[in-house]
Amino acid sequence: MTVPEICKVFGYHRNYVSKVIHNFNKDGFKSLESKYENCGRKPVISEEIKQKIADIALTRPKDLGLPFTQWSLPKLRDYVIERGIVESISIEWIRQILKERGIKYRRTKTWKESNDPDYEFKKTG
Repeated sequence: MTVPEICKVFGYHRNYVSKVIHNFNKDGFKSLESKYENCGRKPVISEEIKQKIADIALTRPKDLGLPFTQWSLPKLRDYVIERGIVESISIEWIRQILKERGIKYRRTKTWKESNDPDYEFKKTG
């Protein structure tokens, strides 16, 4: 494609497209790598903290004295922040930590848990 065609298709300015092509011709694919890859603060979540988050995710909320039967990512995030495990963390970080450890979340559509002490007997009997 010509520079004007690229500009029309992608909406970039002519000078930018020309610069990218020039840099590619000069440096090859290396010129397309992000220049911002090493910018910003490095993650400060240690493996130990990641494991604590995963362990909590595998624990039933009721066993921790919480009034719900299943974790959601926002609830898990709020819990680890309230307990001081991390100062702050995004839902995306929580999702990635769980994904690294093979923990998948599936939303239960109609799951309810009964307070009836004879519930198990009634359900299975």
